[in-house]
Amino acid sequence: MPSPPEYFAEAREEFGKLQPESELDIKNAESIGKAFQSLEETLPAQTSEQGTCYHCSEETKVINTSMLKRGQHITVPGEKTLEITNKIRTVIPNFPFLYKHHAIIAKVNDENRYKVRLEIIQVDKSDTHHVTKDEVYYDLRYDDIWIVNYLRVQRSSEEVAQAAEKAFDDGVPCRYQLFTRNCEHFATSCVLGREHSLQVEEIFNTAERFANNLQVPGGRLVAKIVAKVISEFLDEIALGVTASKYIAGIVLGMTSVATLLYSVAMTMYYRKLYENSDMCPCCFRRKVTEVWLCFAVFASTSAVTFCMLNLAVPLATVVTSGFTVVVILLSLYTQWKMPKILQAISSPFKIIGKQVEGLADINPGDVVSFKYWLFEHFGIVTDKTSSGVKIVHYSTSQPFATRIIVEEEFSLSNNPMLKYDCSHLDTFSLEETVIRVRMRINETKWGPVVNRSDHLCYWAKVRQYQPIDENAHSNLPADLMIGTTQIHLDEDIQIGDHAFLADTDGIVWQKDYSIEPRKFRVWLVCLETGICKVLPIKVNLEADWVTVQEYHPARCRPKKERAGAAMRLLNESHQKQTFLEMII
Repeated sequence: MPSPPEYFAEAREEFGKLQPESELDIKNAESIGKAFQSLEETLPAQTSEQGTCYHCSEETKVINTSMLKRGQHITVPGEKTLEITNKIRTVIPNFPFLYKHHAIIAKVNDENRYKVRLEIIQVDKSDTHHVTKDEVYYDLRYDDIWIVNYLRVQRSSEEVAQAAEKAFDDGVPCRYQLFTRNCEHFATSCVLGREHSLQVEEIFNTAERFANNLQVPGGRLVAKIVAKVISEFLDEIALGVTASKYIAGIVLGMTSVATLLYSVAMTMYYRKLYENSDMCPCCFRRKVTEVWLCFAVFASTSAVTFCMLNLAVPLATVVTSGFTVVVILLSLYTQWKMPKILQAISSPFKIIGKQVEGLADINPGDVVSFKYWLFEHFGIVTDKTSSGVKIVHYSTSQPFATRIIVEEEFSLSNNPMLKYDCSHLDTFSLEETVIRVRMRINETKWGPVVNRSDHLCYWAKVRQYQPIDENAHSNLPADLMIGTTQIHLDEDIQIGDHAFLADTDGIVWQKDYSIEPRKFRVWLVCLETGICKVLPIKVNLEADWVTVQEYHPARCRPKKERAGAAMRLLNESHQKQTFLEMII
C-alpha cells in the first residue's frame, strides 16, 4: 500500500491537470450519478472484464467441516485479542473481533461433521521464516472459522493452494510488518496475485474519523469549559482564554482542509486500484461515496460545533456543552456506521448494469433496472412481448402508497433499462428464477432497507446458504447464532425453528398448510405472561413479516429436538433467557 504522501503528490498532479472545461466537473454535475460518470470517463478501461476486487469479498461462517476445501482463504479470531474480545461480547453480544488471523488451506483432514484437522500456510511473525506451514485442530463446537469468499477472482482453488505452497518452499526469512506484510496481505496475494488488507485499511479509516471529530471540536469544548470555570475567579484571565476562539477557529479550518485533502487523496487511491483492476466499478463508487459522505458529516458537525461554542449565549453553558458532546458523538457514530449505512441502501448485487439495446439483449430470468418514480428500480424479466417485456417488481400508484409485487408490461422504447450480469454469483437457472419471483406476486411487505425490489430480485436469482442479516433477535450468547432469515415461502419455516411473527416469538411445534398457498397456521410454544403455552397463529406471507433466528448447529440442539424440549416446559414459569437456553 502506498504511503499517504504519495497519495497527496498524485492528487496534486492529477487534479492540477484538470481545467474548468474538463470532463471531471463534479461541482456542476446535475446528480451524484452524473458526477461518478464524469469521474469514470477519465479512467482507462479495466484490463479484464471481470478483474479482481478484494473489496468484493464476504465471510461465510463454517458450521460444518464439509464446507472446508483445499485452496480456501480462511480467517479465525486472533489469539492475542480473543480473551478480551470474549469478555466484551458478554456485555455487547455483536461486538466484532478486534483482530482476525488469515491463512490458506493446504490440506483438509475431516474427523467428523464438527471436528477437523487442517494443514494451513500462513505468515507468522514468531517464526524464523516469513511463510510457515502448520497443522491446526479445530472443533466447531468451540472454535470460530470463516471462509473468505471472493465474488471476483480469476484463480482457481488449486492455483491458490499452489501459490501458497510456492511461497512456503521459497523459504524467505521472516519480514513481517503489521501494516504492510501481515497475514492478510499474504492470503490475498495468493488469491488475487496482489497484497491487500481490509483490516489495515479499516484501521486507518477509523483513526482518521476519530481524529477529525475529537481533536478540534473536543479541544474547543474543553477550552470553553475551562474558560467558564476560570471566569468565576478571574475575569481578566477568562477574557484572554475566551479570546482564543479565533485561534481555535483557524485550527478548525486547517483540520477541515486536511480532511478535504485526505478525501481527495483517498479518491485518487481508489482510482488507482480501479485502473489496476484491483477494484470493480461498483466498489469504486461505494468507497468514494463513503469517503465524501464522511467528509460531509465531519464538515457539518464542525460547523454546528463552531456555532454552538461561539454564538450561543451565554458561552459554554451546560446546555451548550452537553449538546456539543451529543453532536460530536453522533458524528462519530455516523461515520463509524457509514459502510453499514451504504450497504443497507445499496443494491446487494454489487454490479454495474449494462445498457439494454433491444429485446435480443435480455431473456426471461434476467435482472434489470429502470427509472421508476425518478429512482433506480429493479425487477425480474418473466416474458417478452412484441414491444417490450413483462417484469415482476414492487409496484405503486403513488410514491408513498402501499407497494405490491405485480407482473406488468414495460416498453423498452419508453423505459431504458440496464441488465445485470450475475455470472460471478451462484444463481438459479433462468427458469427457476422466473418461477421463484412469481411465487411472491401480491406481496405487500416492501421496506426501504430490508425488502426493496432489488432484494426481491436477489432472493429470486441468487442461492443463499447462510442468512444475509447478521443482526440477532435472540438474547442468547452471540457465538450460538449465525443470523436471521426472512421467510417468504411456507417451506422455509420448519418444525423446531425459533420464529418471530405477529409480535410473538417462540418455537414452531406444528404447521398446517391446508388454508391456501403462502397462507398457513403454525403452533408456537412461547412465553405468555411468563408461562409457557402453545399459541395457534395464522400466517399470511403476502402481508406478515416472519423471520427465523438461525443457530449454530454444532453448538445447539437439532431442530427436531427443540420442539420436544419446548413441549416439556408447558405450563411452567420461566424467564425468557432461561426458556430459550433450555430449548436451544
